[in-house]
Amino acid sequence: MPEVCNEVQKQTSKPVIKGFCADRMPAEDELAEYTTTSYFLFDLQRGPRFTSEDIERVWSAVSRSRSKGFRVFLAGALDPANVKEAIRRTHAFAVDVCRGVEQEPGVKDPDVLQQFFVEARS
Repeated sequence: MPEVCNEVQKQTSKPVIKGFCADRMPAEDELAEYTTTSYFLFDLQRGPRFTSEDIERVWSAVSRSRSKGFRVFLAGALDPANVKEAIRRTHAFAVDVCRGVEQEPGVKDPDVLQQFFVEARS
């Protein structure tokens, strides 16, 4: 809700990030309603139910929003094997990674994390 983001920004004077989950990707006219929001995060949560079509839908939404000038972070289903392609296709303002670099739930693998950074920067 834009009014919640407006209130957070008003009370903190800090940049606000509004997140959207893959099951509800916003249109650009909806993003424009968030006048005090600095960034948007579009998240595709990794799990047994997401498909290549889900990834394509989220990546397309990020790409469209970026082409309209919105600063969008791409999150979810990212790992060293796909982050370079995700950035190339979406022109995401930033990427977020969590499970895609874990040895086990909650434990990051330093080598995989380093490889993610290498791929994201290339």
